This record gives sequence, C-alpha cells and structure tokens, in this order.
Amino acid sequence: MPMAITRAASRAGLYQINGAGITTTSVSLTDAPNTNFSGTFTQANNSNGNYAVFTINAGGSPLSAIPSAATDGTQRAPLNGIQIVPR
Repeated sequence: MPMAITRAASRAGLYQINGAGITTTSVSLTDAPNTNFSGTFTQANNSNGNYAVFTINAGGSPLSAIPSAATDGTQRAPLNGIQIVPR
C-alpha cells in the first residue's frame, strides 16, 4: 500500500460558470494544508473542501478553473471530474 504524503501548503482555486444568459457564479475552494483525502467528501462554498456545487438553469456553459492563493507559491486549480445532474 503506498504511503500518503501530507503537504504543508494550502492551495485555493476559483471555479466559475458563466455564459450567455447566465449570471456568473463563482465558488472558491481551498485545499487545506496537512490534509489527506480520507474518503469523506466536503463541499466547499468559499471555504476548505474537496468539491463544489453550482446550480444553474442553462443548456450549456463554460466552466473556468482559476488558480488562486497558495502558501508555498505553487498555484493549482485542478478539475478532476465533473457531474451534470438535471433537475
């Protein structure tokens, strides 16, 4: 079993949806320092977490992942997955 590596830096990203006829919606997500994924999902809403939720009424929209602050200077804003759920 591989050993988990814990990092001392926090990293934040701004995730944003916008487009024609859509009010721009943004969520900031911070990957907290010294934290390994334990199998528990925590919704970020301009806070620490590991996933974000957007609720929009549209047929399509671009999604932006914009790197933000990082305590060690290495910025990231990965998008590892996306799920679209009709309401």
